Amino acid sequence: MREPSVDFTVTLPPDDRPKMFPTRAIHPTLAAEFEAFERMLPE
Repeated sequence: MREPSVDFTVTLPPDDRPKMFPTRAIHPTLAAEFEAFERMLPE
């Protein structure tokens, strides 16, 4: 027999991180892959 479930609330700290990713990757390999990905996207 299962134990009764208990509802509880978890309070997370405020999320101050930026919500948008940078438009240009800083790492050279990632930048090259990102540019190739952008070229595949429709205009």
